[in-house]
Amino acid sequence: RGDDIDGEAAYDYSGYSVSLSADGATLAVGAHYNDGAGSYAGHARVFAWDPVEETWVQRGDDIDGEDADDQSGGSVSLSADGTTLAVGARGNDGAGDSAGHARVFAWDSDDETWVQRGDDIDGEAAYDQSGGSVSLSADGTTLAVGASGNDGAGSSAGHARVFAWDSDDETWKQRGDDIDGEAAYDDSGVSVSLSADGTTLAVGAVYNGGAGSYAGHARVFAWDPVEETWVQRGDDIDGEAAYDWSGVSVSLSADGTMLAVGAPYNGGAGSNAGHARVFAWDSVEETWVQRGDDIDGEAADDQSGGSVSLSADGTALAVGALFNDGGPGSDAGHARVFAWHSDDETWVQRGDDIDGEAAGDLSGYSVSLSADGTALAVGAIYNDGGGNNAGHARVFAWDSVDETWVQRGDDIDGEDADDQSGISVSLSADGTTLAVGARYNGGGGNSAGSTRVYTIAPLLTPAPTTALAWRHHCATFAHCSVCSTHSDDRAQLTQTRSAPASQGLDSYSMAVHSVQGEQTRSLDPEQPPAS
Repeated sequence: RGDDIDGEAAYDYSGYSVSLSADGATLAVGAHYNDGAGSYAGHARVFAWDPVEETWVQRGDDIDGEDADDQSGGSVSLSADGTTLAVGARGNDGAGDSAGHARVFAWDSDDETWVQRGDDIDGEAAYDQSGGSVSLSADGTTLAVGASGNDGAGSSAGHARVFAWDSDDETWKQRGDDIDGEAAYDDSGVSVSLSADGTTLAVGAVYNGGAGSYAGHARVFAWDPVEETWVQRGDDIDGEAAYDWSGVSVSLSADGTMLAVGAPYNGGAGSNAGHARVFAWDSVEETWVQRGDDIDGEAADDQSGGSVSLSADGTALAVGALFNDGGPGSDAGHARVFAWHSDDETWVQRGDDIDGEAAGDLSGYSVSLSADGTALAVGAIYNDGGGNNAGHARVFAWDSVDETWVQRGDDIDGEDADDQSGISVSLSADGTTLAVGARYNGGGGNSAGSTRVYTIAPLLTPAPTTALAWRHHCATFAHCSVCSTHSDDRAQLTQTRSAPASQGLDSYSMAVHSVQGEQTRSLDPEQPPAS
């Protein structure tokens, strides 16, 4: 619906992460390479829909990272109403080199600015890369933070932590103990997803070897208020085969009884075609039961399932495949939406593929559905609309009459080259507010990162089919930082462990290669582009 939301400049990598409000009228987009606060500082932006002007309007200023190399905006998550925003910055050094952090901001409608809620939520130790993934509850008072480099249960076992907002003390307090990975090098916490009420948590661990080397898995935990502890719900949900990287992306339904899990290197439809699977909780048997067949990628090397997003009731699913070649060219990427048909118990694609605009866009790197599944935000971190690899985000609305996805507004482009805007996106539940992360934006220093927020009025029915334009609206914004949700943590990309820990963020740099270890692509979105 409307035009692309392009990155602000070349190499922003806008669209790395995206998150929609419940009604699909608000969108958050990350651009982790944006330079607004310094080289590769990163940022996030939030957009809202103006139905009168038929345009996306930025809500407040860019939310820049605190310092150079923070890569803020790599992960973003909006509350259901779009008035609270969490931003991850896994390169932040507040608690040690690349310890990472997460910050939460609340919208002040009187002053039209984003105000930080509480202190930074820092990682526990150097190289934890905390904030690589973040997830807010519907009301914005509970926050899950992933730290895939944490060593609590062994080197890079990873962990997730959950924090609750104490309005009396105005501080974030940890709820229960750390949820550690099962074994060294599991990279648990690479993806996290909270239920609407914050009492159920899904955690992905892409390197877990329960079903074979790097098969990956997802685990679900429920909060026990009596014992004040997190209790695992059911068994591990393991990947199907070695090197699947299952759990690179996870998404829970609002009530926590439905779970989508992405595995970008699964070979069911061809080498590294990838897939997504959906599971339903059987409360009688106390087990997770797969709903329908695997949703496979269209072709080999698509890496489908690198990003996934469920609607609130779990009956609609968006799946990103950043290396799909079916549209305008090689690695243009795409997103697909599937609806659950209970009569024949199968997933049926809704509308056509939503392809990237050009070859090399990597569209589908991040996806975010509104609560009812009728609005979709898609990030494309290598789109060049705002400059080389500035990135962008686009929002689409479902036209039930013509049974097609219609773009809402213009592209939301990154600010500068290499911003990787769109590395993270998040829509509010109603889809009227959008947050966009750009973790390499330099507004707060080299790779500090930033976040921008845009607002929009509720969706109209039927969806307008006229071309729409995005408008940049300036307002006073609180200074802030962001980094990954995902995913990259929605990571659709393979990790290599060749760099020593002394090199900080490179201690487990991301690089794309085949599961056999042979280099097949030079892309490395986790590191700044070569100068």
